[in-house]
Amino acid sequence: MTGPADTATPRAGFFYVLEEPLKLLFVDDDPILREFALVHLASEQGEVAVAEDGEAALKAIAGNLPDLVLLDLQMPKVDGFAVLKALRADEATKRLPVIVITGRDDVVAIDRAFSEGATSFLVKPINWRLLTYQIRFVARAHRTEISLTAASRAAAVASEAKARFLAAMSHELRTPLNAVIGFSQILSGQALGPLGHQRYLEYARDIQDSGTHLLSLINDVLELSRADSGETTLHEEAFAVGEVIDQVAHMVMPQVKAASLTLSINCDARLPRVLGDRIRIRQVLINLISNAAKFTPEGGQIFVSAHHAETGLTITVRDTGIGIAEEDIPKALDRFSQVDGALARKFEGAGLGLPLSKEFVEMLDGQLTIASRVGAGTTVTVILPPSRLMAERLISQG
Repeated sequence: MTGPADTATPRAGFFYVLEEPLKLLFVDDDPILREFALVHLASEQGEVAVAEDGEAALKAIAGNLPDLVLLDLQMPKVDGFAVLKALRADEATKRLPVIVITGRDDVVAIDRAFSEGATSFLVKPINWRLLTYQIRFVARAHRTEISLTAASRAAAVASEAKARFLAAMSHELRTPLNAVIGFSQILSGQALGPLGHQRYLEYARDIQDSGTHLLSLINDVLELSRADSGETTLHEEAFAVGEVIDQVAHMVMPQVKAASLTLSINCDARLPRVLGDRIRIRQVLINLISNAAKFTPEGGQIFVSAHHAETGLTITVRDTGIGIAEEDIPKALDRFSQVDGALARKFEGAGLGLPLSKEFVEMLDGQLTIASRVGAGTTVTVILPPSRLMAERLISQG
């Protein structure tokens, strides 16, 4: 008979060879089953050890970590349940695959074993041929899990490194850009005297416009890196959304006029105050109205409305622009994607306005949707849920 944690020597007459080399530990207080395990599970490449009880099994695992454990549940001294509990409490064996062995109809023991962390189970009498296949499947699933976990960790590390790089690069780029924009403003405003040639004045304004556009793109990338790294936070306060809409309309009016468009605002006379991040909502509205102005031909119109209903507060930005094909709407909400179109290349951009707006709205438990047809304009709808409204504090938005 074999003793605790005995190891099998490969035999010429073993029944079934495993597909890959594995270190197995078979734990059972029945010496005949341990002997059968040494015979049936041995292979030229693998290694099979046996243990007569839970105490011997834990010692064997501590001395030579196996790839998989086959564990009887009912044993003297330390039973299989105690072994499972000890294995799952140890970081080194927390994910070690364990196939438990029990009686054919012992459903209670099987349920308890799974609650203690068993990977799979088999019933007595043991079908050794089927067991070898089960060992293959469990071992393969475990190795796949390890690979996926490692890949996930590597991806998380890479994502964090990317976010840090983008944040650092954004900071390094913003510093000189602010200087470029500031000096170009001084030149275009001729603060220290006339520049002389009219073309110099035009060049200064071009530099200012280009610098401002580039700074806007960098700010979007910085916001993206913050969102990816989980650093985006909400600064919640109660505010009147109508006031924010009026502020944004004033801010974007130069862009609207430059594009020869008209902007119309239509808000309910009495709207509930919103409990959320005023800055994020303002940025969403700037992005949506700027996008509408960007892709609406001269003479077009942009309509902004806000209405309150039982479903929440609805803010709508509608334009009479070039529109988007229905199949391209998901692309419009993807980061760094741009929808093809005759006017889509008129203004270069990173394609972050809509995706960031969607993320900001969802941070406030809201929804952002797009409805559009080519040549018939686009409607972007933002819905903030009732949980974000302070209905008892209705104020006039006249």
